[in-house]
Amino acid sequence: MKPDLYERIVKNGASALSDAELYRVLLRNGSKGTTMAQTVAELQGRFPDFRGLNAVDAELLMTFAGIGLSKAAGLLAAIEFGRRVMEQSTKRYGEVLSVESLAEELMPRLGASPQEHVLAFLLDTQLKLIQEMPVAVGGLTQADAEPRVVFSQALKVHAASLILVHNHPSGHVLPSQADIDVTARFVQVGELIGVSVLDHVIIGAHDYYSFASHHQGLNFFK
Repeated sequence: MKPDLYERIVKNGASALSDAELYRVLLRNGSKGTTMAQTVAELQGRFPDFRGLNAVDAELLMTFAGIGLSKAAGLLAAIEFGRRVMEQSTKRYGEVLSVESLAEELMPRLGASPQEHVLAFLLDTQLKLIQEMPVAVGGLTQADAEPRVVFSQALKVHAASLILVHNHPSGHVLPSQADIDVTARFVQVGELIGVSVLDHVIIGAHDYYSFASHHQGLNFFK
């Protein structure tokens, strides 16, 4: 791995490096019988723009030429490190939440995920965040994504309202019929128990969809 890559990171930040150069920094050097260029090319061919890399395991990584146990462990540690940093950069307790800022912060975190994640952001009467609640992994149709799970927790923490969020692994943000049906169900339950659903936001790779923005609020579900 060329020392000038280290110098460029110090001078300009890691964002100045290309995808291939980031791989080179993490992998550091080639292996016997395999050049660094070959390993990087194989990784980029399998994970274009890093898509799907956050779901790999060591066994899969070690099928790539030039990647053994130590390199696989290093890549997995870097992926997990980035995930934890990104998770902590999401809106924290006590901050006022807006859909725009929330979506901007969640796109890098969820936009490239190969799995569907459902989250609920529980808010107080001033729209300040009380809790980020993981609801389900795998889709809105799972039993765990039922309103009773979310609203039970909302009542426990005395939330006045919430924002429902989930990502589309396809990257496209237009809602499906299932998305529309689930939103309607959450709005109706929220009306009954006094916890308002302010919005349902769909996160894509580079964009997001806000039900409230597209329909001038969620009154159309009532």
